[in-house]
Amino acid sequence: MPTILGTGTRTARRSVGSAAVPCPQCGSSTTHALESRRMWITLLYVGLVPLRYTYFTTCSKCRTMAIVEKDQVDKLKKLAA
Repeated sequence: MPTILGTGTRTARRSVGSAAVPCPQCGSSTTHALESRRMWITLLYVGLVPLRYTYFTTCSKCRTMAIVEKDQVDKLKKLAA
């Protein structure tokens, strides 16, 4: 099956805030960065269709990343405010 040049996927990361919560790995209550990742189908290196959204937190002390759901991100953002 022939392939078309310039097609594929791309992942974009974006910061959506921060929150002070206990880390599941190291146990310390530090600031966690809240980020989102979006995977896109690309054509000629331009994102056309979003495939999936993933939200995660990163501990500022041990750098452990944990995947969280969208509603958990909204709750953490409210706690930080």
